[in-house]
Amino acid sequence: MKITGLKHSLKGKGSYIALAICMIGIGACGWLTIGKSADDHTAKIDKTSSFISEINSSYNDTVNVGKLIIPDDDSSQTESNGDNTSSNQSSTSNESSEAESAVSNEQPVADYFVLPLTGEITKPFSLKELQYSETYGDWRLHNAIDIAAEQGATIHSAGDGIVHDVYTDSKYGKVIKIDHSNGIFTLYCGVKTAYVKKGDVVGINQDIGNLGETPCESADKSHLHFAAVKDGVYISPLELVKFE
Repeated sequence: MKITGLKHSLKGKGSYIALAICMIGIGACGWLTIGKSADDHTAKIDKTSSFISEINSSYNDTVNVGKLIIPDDDSSQTESNGDNTSSNQSSTSNESSEAESAVSNEQPVADYFVLPLTGEITKPFSLKELQYSETYGDWRLHNAIDIAAEQGATIHSAGDGIVHDVYTDSKYGKVIKIDHSNGIFTLYCGVKTAYVKKGDVVGINQDIGNLGETPCESADKSHLHFAAVKDGVYISPLELVKFE
């Protein structure tokens, strides 16, 4: 009777016991799963830390990337020195050329003057007394001296100087104008062929051209119309020649 009652009592509580056992099993599994996840997480952290360490190590090895490194190469130094030497030589050459150019174009100063042709003075310089013009048939002032010479005769520079200009004038024909410094210029009018050009440095008695014709004095005997200017004012060329 007691045994039967005990079985009946256990039978009624069996479902609860089974449920309790299941709960215990589930809990154990949960703990196992959590433990495993924690271990996995720890492993992942360790792996990540190792990876970061590798990256840092790699970065430290490449921090100099992009910096210019010049090797200790004797040949490259020799080439570099050669280039510098060439550059220095070129610079020196250019400086020498500039110096020579500066010397060659330096303005000469005439110490004395000579007549550009040997011949008779057929018409004097006159800014006060009128001179008769065969070409125009009237009387007029004359701002130069006329030196008789055959066409084609060689014309010489009256003094050291630099050619200020070579140009053609409707009245005076081809003109060579020379700057002798100190405000003095000489003008050679009626030139047929000029042997010099603007900027040329000339010396006293140097050939500068040959004689042609002066249009405004074409009726006169063949001659060179030779003028001189001092500080912007026409003067007699003979005032310059007296300093010879």
